[in-house]
Amino acid sequence: MSAEVQHELVIPATIQYESNSAFLSDNATSVYKKILTPHFISSIRDERNLWTADFSYHIERSSDTNISEDRNDPAVELGWVHEFETGNLSLNLRHEEGSTRETELNDTGFISVDGTRKSKSASISWLKNLSEVFSFGLNGSGTETTYQNIDLIDYTTRALTARMNYRTTETLLIFLEAGKTRYESIDNQERSDSKQMNIGSQLDISDNTVAILSIGVSETENLDGEGRENQGSFTLNFEEDRIEYSFTLSRTISPSGPGGFSKADQFIGNAVYAVDEISNIGFELNYRKNFDIDENKTRIVSINYNHELGEQWNFTITGSRSEAESNISDVISNDILSISMSYTI
Repeated sequence: MSAEVQHELVIPATIQYESNSAFLSDNATSVYKKILTPHFISSIRDERNLWTADFSYHIERSSDTNISEDRNDPAVELGWVHEFETGNLSLNLRHEEGSTRETELNDTGFISVDGTRKSKSASISWLKNLSEVFSFGLNGSGTETTYQNIDLIDYTTRALTARMNYRTTETLLIFLEAGKTRYESIDNQERSDSKQMNIGSQLDISDNTVAILSIGVSETENLDGEGRENQGSFTLNFEEDRIEYSFTLSRTISPSGPGGFSKADQFIGNAVYAVDEISNIGFELNYRKNFDIDENKTRIVSINYNHELGEQWNFTITGSRSEAESNISDVISNDILSISMSYTI
């Protein structure tokens, strides 16, 4: 079998307005941004293997660099998947850079300082089908996260997770996960271990509706002692001819820039409605509460309209509102309007 090769280059150009990019409580200052993000994707597939490469470069120029810095942020991801008769083996390498105002939102909560986070990661996964109904998997990963121009802690993590799957019927899968993650600050001043156990299920409610439930506990040990927290998530995905939506409600215990493991509750919901064959409208809602940083809360609501102008051209307009608050500050907001044109080769 000859290899199948695919390549794609997408070049989006964006003009963006932000009413309060720095999230200032007083004297909010607006900025305009010009953004260019070329994105190249390549894949090679043969009978047993899939190689993938993903490269992007985010170029951003601000009308006021005192409020929002100019940015040049690369992202590179390389992957390989090998299929066996009874399972698969995969490797993944990634390097990415970005503004801490965006990158920390999912790991730490709201950060107003426009610093830079650099993240390197490597992971390996193995899955073995033990029988028609049982399968077993292992996943190991390592990351290195560093910061520039912001007072956050550089750290590394190493994680190992084992998972057993049991398919009771064609529509119901039950799984059990156990894992351990070690967090270490690069200056060796802090170290934490988190042991996690989860049990869950995936239910195909219908041909277009899937529900995934996971509940468990996380036990954390560091220099200050030990702690135990409940964790879990519930996800519902629905897809039909013209509409698709999903939402996830979760409590997570994860590594964070301020140090150690951070506990957070989060809700993410999104929906896409196809107006016709070339246009769609999208909506997203994101709410997050971090318990370890003054009970930091963030809310993001966005809506976008996307229209294909031909086989290669695409037009998108997006409006969003972000709000942040904590028990030591009032609500601060930032409104964003962006207009983008992209060309695909």
